[in-house]
Amino acid sequence: MFPPSLRLWFGLLALSHLFAVVPLAAVTNIAGTYTGTETATITITAEGETDSETVSGTNPNVVVSQTGSTFSITTADPSSGVSVTRTGTISGNQITSVTGPAFGFAPRPGA
Repeated sequence: MFPPSLRLWFGLLALSHLFAVVPLAAVTNIAGTYTGTETATITITAEGETDSETVSGTNPNVVVSQTGSTFSITTADPSSGVSVTRTGTISGNQITSVTGPAFGFAPRPGA
């Protein structure tokens, strides 16, 4: 029979293997500069009149910054320079949320 102190050591060793530390899933690094293409349908209703227009565009300078599981996407309209920033979270290799404006507006000169 083993002495009590040695039995305790073997017990703790067995327990440590039973409750092995499992690392959290690594967060995929998505930071970088991308080319982005978006399409949006804008519907406006005023004074009983409704009008819709579909707009789309491509931007070769979409910047994604990331700290841990939080990221931000900043893009600027190449023609107007209006920028939009969206923020989100990522878990493992899945984007779990994105919030922020769909697009930015530049005031029309003289409007």
